[in-house]
Amino acid sequence: RRGCRLLGILNGDLSEQLTVWHEIAGVMLRCGFLMMLLIGAWQDMRNHRIKLSLIVISGAAGAVVRCMYIMLEAAVRYQISVSHLPFGFIAGQFKDTAMAMAVGGGLLLLSRITNEAVGKGDGWFFLVSGIYLGAVKNLVLLAGGLGVCFLLSVVLMFKGILQGTDRGRLRIPLLPFLIPAGIGVMFI
Repeated sequence: RRGCRLLGILNGDLSEQLTVWHEIAGVMLRCGFLMMLLIGAWQDMRNHRIKLSLIVISGAAGAVVRCMYIMLEAAVRYQISVSHLPFGFIAGQFKDTAMAMAVGGGLLLLSRITNEAVGKGDGWFFLVSGIYLGAVKNLVLLAGGLGVCFLLSVVLMFKGILQGTDRGRLRIPLLPFLIPAGIGVMFI
């Protein structure tokens, strides 16, 4: 039995298995991100807060799956070109993840500077979403969510002007507006 397995691995089955596991890890990243986004949006709408447990659990799970995804992709690349180990690729992927997390770090800094006009929860959410998405997708998510939020804000502003009410102190949760952008990011 072991001989058959070994023979299958030598015949190229390992490369196929690595590719399948790499794809599974990619699906796990997308599903984990969407689950975190939906739960976080619901919490943000309901309580104007995101629970710390969501951030911690999502961050830990995302870190494990992202590392697995990067290592599997490196293994697939190594199988394709056996001549060298893809250490530069691995370093580049970890650098991309760190840059993606910096988006959340920037929002946390902005939250501190503005006395939480930008919520800390939003910063923590983007810090963790960077683990799942990578730098470009995380920036697209932020821009898309801010765009959708801007459109609603303009509508509310004009409604307030027409009704003669002051809406200047109205707090709008950001995460629900990330849902359309988050779904869109999955297709990039």
